[in-house]
Amino acid sequence: LQYPAPELRALSIMLNIGRDEAQELPVLFNGKTPKLERLTLANFTTWPGNSFGVNLTHLCLLDQHPRGRMDMSDFLDFLESCPQLEELVLVDAGPASSYPEAETVSSRLVALCQLHLLHIGGWPTPHSVAQFLAHIDIPATATIHIWAECLFSRNATVSMLLPADLSHLHPFQKLKAIHCTFRPTRRDYPQLVS
Repeated sequence: LQYPAPELRALSIMLNIGRDEAQELPVLFNGKTPKLERLTLANFTTWPGNSFGVNLTHLCLLDQHPRGRMDMSDFLDFLESCPQLEELVLVDAGPASSYPEAETVSSRLVALCQLHLLHIGGWPTPHSVAQFLAHIDIPATATIHIWAECLFSRNATVSMLLPADLSHLHPFQKLKAIHCTFRPTRRDYPQLVS
């Protein structure tokens, strides 16, 4: 795995270890995968030296250690490097959610113009979901699934998952359906990855 992989289009690496510490993905293929379109990483929080973004259309991140995740700014930088992204799945993964409820964050927006499907699941609080959504611009044709088990553990409401400004979250402009369920199981993951 040291040499460039100029024709590689799909890569799945699912580290099967406990989540006791954050895992960094070593440099693969000399950091050169120019045609990579689909990427699934499980249990890796960072991947320095690997340039995955330019042609990615499908990104699935699973089971990242909470303390090793990228901060919001770095995660948005990574998403910005993926202009072709069509599907984004973040299950127990994504930006670090260490911001206090009252903290003001920047108004930076990352446009995900090609996005068709967004899955967010296993996030610790409704606020962490809302904070992430406040920073992404999603087209009206996209479908959003939020696995919000955090809503069922306290006196929370669906509105807590959403930022105050919904103008950049175009699917919410003409909302037609909300489906509520308690929690998908791990057997649903292969469907998300496929």
